[in-house]
Formats: sequence, structure tokens, C-alpha cells
Amino acid sequence: MWVVTHLRKDRSSDCFEVIGSYGPIYDIDLAHQIQTKLADESENLEDKYVLTPLNEVLDMFFNECN
Repeated sequence: MWVVTHLRKDRSSDCFEVIGSYGPIYDIDLAHQIQTKLADESENLEDKYVLTPLNEVLDMFFNECN
């Protein structure tokens, strides 16, 4: 399973903040299509849409940027 994670760069540091996520998505091809569509439609250049395995998503919510 995959999740498209919406990240935004913190202007005061080199860290990224998790804005939200889309998923779980079972099909990797569909997940990639969603990631590409979100990135193409984003108006904020500091936004990133990262395709992430579901088991890694929880780690992002519990780990802080050093």
C-alpha cells in the first residue's frame, strides 16, 4: 500500500512539514498518477508530493526534523 504525502518546506529551516496525505492507495501506478497530478496542479513551489510506502508514513508523523 502507498500514500501520497503532501509536504511543505518550512521557511525558517531546511525541514519539511507534513500537510496531509492521500491514501492508502493499493495500486502503485494509480498512486504515481495521483502524485503527478497533485504536483502539476500545485501553485506553491515549496510543496512536494512524495510517494511513500504506508509503513513509513507513521514514522514521519512521529519523528521530528533535527
